[in-house]
Amino acid sequence: MFEGGPFRWPLRSAAYFDRETSGGGVLADLGPHLLDLLAWWLGPLSLRRASDDAMGGVEANALLELAAGRVEGRIRLSRDWQRPNEIRIVTERGLIRWSADDLATVDIVRKDGRTERISEGGSGEREFLDCFEAQLTAVLDHLDGIESAVVPVSDEVPVVGLVEEAYARRVRMPMPWLAPNGEAGAP
Repeated sequence: MFEGGPFRWPLRSAAYFDRETSGGGVLADLGPHLLDLLAWWLGPLSLRRASDDAMGGVEANALLELAAGRVEGRIRLSRDWQRPNEIRIVTERGLIRWSADDLATVDIVRKDGRTERISEGGSGEREFLDCFEAQLTAVLDHLDGIESAVVPVSDEVPVVGLVEEAYARRVRMPMPWLAPNGEAGAP
């Protein structure tokens, strides 16, 4: 999974970049969504390794190495350089590629290079922001006592635990442009 891009959200304060206020950086922001999706697709996840570039502040870049049974994967997140914003599932026969920028289309790329595009049928295409609308509607419905297709909180506890474990076990991401002491310059 590759997700992120240069941070451009309009902010009213620097609280988003303060660990005490925000709880974390790109992993706390984007990570739970991707981990939730992976756990939904593949089942329980285990953390193999976590690294980031926080160096005392909030991270702008993070890398998680995970496993779900015999399936291994990586999640790369960034807030300072453009990522492809896609999910790739690699198999012995090819790969499946899904882009967060096109919610209705999946590409299947075979080893021989043939590509098949599968698009969701129906009227109109959903946009990325429609996901936020659906999420907020579900919260409001819940507050009004209306049953919705919301995932129960109990299903999310393992994902939150995985994010907390990643923060607890993280190591510094390799940054070859820094000297061993963490200062800019040649080693």
